[in-house]
Amino acid sequence: MREMDKIIDRLYLGNLKGASDLNALKAANITHVLQVANGIKPFFPKDFKYKVISVPDTNNQSLIRHFPAAISFIKEGISKGGVLVHCYAGVSRSASCVLAYLMQEKDMKFQEAFAFASKRRPVIFPNMGFQKQLREFEQLLHLKKSYSSPNRVDKITQKLVGVIGGNQSNRVAGSK
Repeated sequence: MREMDKIIDRLYLGNLKGASDLNALKAANITHVLQVANGIKPFFPKDFKYKVISVPDTNNQSLIRHFPAAISFIKEGISKGGVLVHCYAGVSRSASCVLAYLMQEKDMKFQEAFAFASKRRPVIFPNMGFQKQLREFEQLLHLKKSYSSPNRVDKITQKLVGVIGGNQSNRVAGSK
């Protein structure tokens, strides 16, 4: 398994080893690191802007509530240079966040996003709970398209994600 794989221009999905390789991160022009794991600290907080979403990889863990913040951070990272999204193995948690990004920003359905990302990082496989949440997120995105007012829909989406996912905070560490 590779440490990090390019999903689209400026967006990489990887594991802990990739996130700890300063030379590889700099070679890929990474400026932002989205860490979707619990129990580890950012490796290079002085070199990159980090967002840490501390969640365990369990079927009953709510990740959907973090999708809006994760997608926003990924968009910022892509616009400023490049972003690595990682967890321990780059298989479930981080892959789920990348899939949510592809679904929202590239207008893909869950299955399309999964197939697209799997071609670039074959080991991805969100746990069953995250897959269910990604399908729920797909439904929310479909509802969003049905409305004509994007601002109203963003508020509705945030509210629904909050209801589905609970209300746990995440933190941002370091800056470039």
